[in-house]
Amino acid sequence: MILCGKQITLVIPTYNRHSLLEKTLRYYDAFNIPILVVDSSDVAFKKVSCFHNVEYLHRPGEEIPHKLIRPIIDYVKTPYMFMSADDMVIAPEAVAKC
Repeated sequence: MILCGKQITLVIPTYNRHSLLEKTLRYYDAFNIPILVVDSSDVAFKKVSCFHNVEYLHRPGEEIPHKLIRPIIDYVKTPYMFMSADDMVIAPEAVAKC
């Protein structure tokens, strides 16, 4: 499924929940959109290379306010972005309407 072409980037913050992150990335893999994972876990997510269109930033120990918004802006190459937790998924139709 192509969602908004390459107009939108999904940003997923995560911390020590790689099993949830893996499930979420499996779901979004079919969307064919750029995905930016910002992970502050102690250990890097080893399965990131299994997914398409995923850029992975490992920032161990950083709290959410420090790892999101300003630091990630330079990594987002699309006009729009949306954020989703590592344990939530959003229907493609909802994203397209936004």
